[in-house]
Amino acid sequence: MIALQTAGPSRVDVGLGQTNIGANGHRYRYPCEGLDPYKNLTVTAQILAEQKAKGGDWITAAGRYHRPAGGEPAARYRRAFVKHLSRVTGINLMANNP
Repeated sequence: MIALQTAGPSRVDVGLGQTNIGANGHRYRYPCEGLDPYKNLTVTAQILAEQKAKGGDWITAAGRYHRPAGGEPAARYRRAFVKHLSRVTGINLMANNP
């Protein structure tokens, strides 16, 4: 709660999915509920599914999850996401630049 008061909700990400309280606080009954791993990952999955439903592949959805407004921050996140996913899967993937 101190982080919310000090930095403001738009600057606070919580839980395993690092959901932003400013953008997604309405998905929790109270901000600290985001620290419950089951609730946090459920919300994370809902957000990712919503972003995927907007079109594109899962990499694009991951970029939108990180930065819904898109732009260079989302593109940078997609590139980092692909790099890590390629390392974990052993499959050389490429990030599209929508």
